[in-house]
Amino acid sequence: MRSVTLSEWQSVTPEAGTNLANLSLSRDSDVQKHAKFLTDSGLLEVLQLRAGIAIKSTSFVGRVSLDPIEVTIKPKIAGAPLLQLTRYAYRLRNLKLLSYAGYGAEADTFQDLLISQLASEANELLCRGLHRRYVSLARELASPTGRIEIQKIARSGSAIGTVLPCRYHPRLENHLVNQLLLARNRAGQGHP
Repeated sequence: MRSVTLSEWQSVTPEAGTNLANLSLSRDSDVQKHAKFLTDSGLLEVLQLRAGIAIKSTSFVGRVSLDPIEVTIKPKIAGAPLLQLTRYAYRLRNLKLLSYAGYGAEADTFQDLLISQLASEANELLCRGLHRRYVSLARELASPTGRIEIQKIARSGSAIGTVLPCRYHPRLENHLVNQLLLARNRAGQGHP
């Protein structure tokens, strides 16, 4: 498998001495359909020429494998400026890179930056704990808290007893959003 690396909006032709000279796409129908789909959708132009394969990239970045070539398209803006723009666009927190991740042959690839940012966001959320929300509760309490419900006492006709009806709003982790997340997590793990 030969690898070709391009930037956005770059093209490579099958000139003599290049990776694409005298090369043809696999006759496998899946590879042919995939190449046609990429070209028709405007993601990546892949042309089979007599001299070899010609490739023209657009604004899409990533990696695609078309037997016998693997095409990698890198963003024009690399490293820290790309991370700053991504962070601004998605309102992400500041990321501090202490060491490089071992992905691919080059440092600070787009994948490395996204993975590091995702790990930083997940760590921040885990440090905060579960989302808590104020929940309205109405109970009869021996030690009043919140607002004493005077109307309820008046309707009952007396305040004789050791408890008073109260309405209060504790901040709890047990609310609808967390219950849905727990139910989805249990369903995904095969729990009833």
